[in-house]
Amino acid sequence: MHVPQILGAFLVGAALLLTSVAVSHAAGEKMPFPQGVTYAHGIKPTNFSQSQMNTDVQNMWQSWRKAYLISEGAGGNLRVTTGGTGGTTLSEGTGYGLLISVYMANSGNTGKNDFDAIYRYYKSKVIIRSGVNYGLMAWRVQSDGSIRTKDNYSAPDGDLDAAFALLLADKQWGSNGPINYRHEAIDLINNLMKYTVHNRHPTSPSNLIARGDMSQKGGPEDAETYTMTSYQMTCYFTQFADATNDAKWDAVMAGCYNMYNYFYNLNPSTGLTPFTCLTMTYGVSSKGSSYSFDACRVPWRVGLDYLWHGTVNSTLAHDLPNRMTKWAQTVTGGNPQMIRSNYLLNGTASDGYIGSQRSMISPMAVGAMVDSSNQSWLNTIYAWMRQQVPGTNYSSGGQTSRGHYYEDTVMMVNAIIVTGNMPNIDAGSSSSSSSSSSSSSSSSSSSSSSSSSSSSSSSSSSSSSSSSSSSSSSSSSSSSSSSSSSSSSSSGASYCTPYGNSNYMYIQSVKMGAINKNSGANNGYANFTNLSTDLVKGSTPTIKLTPGFSVDAYDTSWKAWIVWIDYNGDGDFTDAGEKVAVDWTTGNSSVAMSFKVPTTAKTGKIRMRVAMSFDNDYDNYLSPCGTLIFGEYEDYTVNITN
Repeated sequence: MHVPQILGAFLVGAALLLTSVAVSHAAGEKMPFPQGVTYAHGIKPTNFSQSQMNTDVQNMWQSWRKAYLISEGAGGNLRVTTGGTGGTTLSEGTGYGLLISVYMANSGNTGKNDFDAIYRYYKSKVIIRSGVNYGLMAWRVQSDGSIRTKDNYSAPDGDLDAAFALLLADKQWGSNGPINYRHEAIDLINNLMKYTVHNRHPTSPSNLIARGDMSQKGGPEDAETYTMTSYQMTCYFTQFADATNDAKWDAVMAGCYNMYNYFYNLNPSTGLTPFTCLTMTYGVSSKGSSYSFDACRVPWRVGLDYLWHGTVNSTLAHDLPNRMTKWAQTVTGGNPQMIRSNYLLNGTASDGYIGSQRSMISPMAVGAMVDSSNQSWLNTIYAWMRQQVPGTNYSSGGQTSRGHYYEDTVMMVNAIIVTGNMPNIDAGSSSSSSSSSSSSSSSSSSSSSSSSSSSSSSSSSSSSSSSSSSSSSSSSSSSSSSSSSSSSSSSGASYCTPYGNSNYMYIQSVKMGAINKNSGANNGYANFTNLSTDLVKGSTPTIKLTPGFSVDAYDTSWKAWIVWIDYNGDGDFTDAGEKVAVDWTTGNSSVAMSFKVPTTAKTGKIRMRVAMSFDNDYDNYLSPCGTLIFGEYEDYTVNITN
């Protein structure tokens, strides 16, 4: 969501350059900037060479980065500011920052370092309400890092961009480093499905993206009755469906195009969509009925679907942005500098303000790319775009386009698209073998309503454990080999793959009987089912668990521990008595927990799952298929004997 505001223009590049130093990454990008591709469908500007357009985008990115990417108030990371060190950070801007960084990255710049630092900031600002971690970023964060109660909800456009950027990061760098991009992407996509897709109507769900469960209820309209048209980002849903094997994203795609079709037919001369629409009937919402700051992104989101996929998803992928951009050409007289900031859906200007050109007109360039009849208009827009400098005003013909956060950042993303530097990805597979094994995670069907789990369905036969290399070299090889095995147990049962975050704290060691594993950090989850110990029915064994820390500050915090054993071997840990031990510790002390093995347990080899979580995650980690903000899961085998 974007709220128009007058922002102070402060340049903070010097501080950023001191704190954001490029890091080396031996693997390098698989798709380094510049790509300069010819998209599968559509056109590109023809009035400048590809080399010149690449230079234009590089220069624009350097100016954007200097003006809006800062370390102040980011807790050792980076954030996209709405204006100087005192500016807030929005989830929308964070998503944009991730997109920009992953597409601009190459071995000679700070793109990867920027991406990781922005994502760490994103993860540190997720919504937690009543103990539930939604896994989505709070809409607005203050400059000091605090989140006001009224801002602690999801405006899902930023999360959608972040999820796609993570899929691309996996393709760029693989997922064997400190951040398992693919795991993070699948978690986020599943959380989006769980919390932001309006699919709760018993007979006719609209499947539109909305604020969903995070809404403040009450009033004539809330997220149960209205949503924003610019949230319906059809360019991504094919990749989300492929990455998660979740066909419900196809229903989201259809729902979005149903809504767009409503306004395409309602406004035959413009195709314009309103700021908000009714969730179930698509009619114009009283919360915002004009085409302005937010809805201006629609020709970009839909047009990009056409550039990548043609009309496979809908003929509207071509027809809607084509109609919108032709209207823009007419209403401005072919002069991008003359676009206004607010229009009625019939195309009539609703105020006398000429402005916000960078965000209002740049998406129209993507809209123009869908049809060769727009070549001249596309060339005109691009010639205008390349003269804009983020953070700096531009005057021409008596009108000024202002350099502000929102306008500049929307323009930056669209400049990457227009110049052929935003190629599509095949989200169905990972660039690395270990993260590939995690790509089979299906959509969440967890029975735990309090968990923010984006767990795979326990019936998924393709779920695999996925562990990145350990932070300690001694445990790296064993972790990698064990975690690349199938998540099916020796009895043939198939298990969900949980996700954690070992960047701060993790399970250092597990000791019980013949199991004595000193594993270190394993990127949130590790499969050590090649290690086993015997448990006698009716006995009372003791398991000793020790925490480890990647960040020393967390060694004084409370940790919650939990152990599950699948005593009946049915592929889950949800049956009565299968949560065998729970405890809390503080500091770096170990915990020893005893439990009694039931005499009714299935004889033979079955699975044990151990979890350690930061205590604020308690409600979340109760699910054995959960997603932890901080903490780790590990799996082992126990052999039940008589």
